[in-house]
Amino acid sequence: MKLQLVRIEHERCGEWSGYTYVGAPQDWSQEQIEEAVTNAEKKYLATFEQAREESPRPPYVTLSQIGEANPDLTYREVQELVAEKQRAVGEWQSRQWKQSKKFEDFLDTEGFKRLRDIDPDADVVVNWGHNHGKSLRYGDEETDTFVTPAEMAGREIDRDDLI
Repeated sequence: MKLQLVRIEHERCGEWSGYTYVGAPQDWSQEQIEEAVTNAEKKYLATFEQAREESPRPPYVTLSQIGEANPDLTYREVQELVAEKQRAVGEWQSRQWKQSKKFEDFLDTEGFKRLRDIDPDADVVVNWGHNHGKSLRYGDEETDTFVTPAEMAGREIDRDDLI
């Protein structure tokens, strides 16, 4: 599929803050591209608003914690309470995953392709060799300055909570 290069310019308070580069299908018009970018922006900002209103992580509980706090309950009732609490944690984690997405993730849902997903014919190809077992940073192709919606809302994302 032939793609056209799209540069999305970002500004905050009237000042330039960065670019996001993506590929759009060759047959998309300027209006279609603008509409798709606007849709992604609306979804991204709606997720930001949800993140601002998000409650803290529900506590993870164990059978022994619930059982000790509720000695009158049967084992089955304790299991049901624990399952209910674990469902709440799972639902919270699902929301955290959504809130940890970047603007590019929302552009993906509108049909854009990220530069790293485009495989153009290169004029020059260089192989830097085998570097097994080394903790390396290959670079940062992200050109936007947007943080995740949860981070915009002033919350740190604990990656351990997202597992």
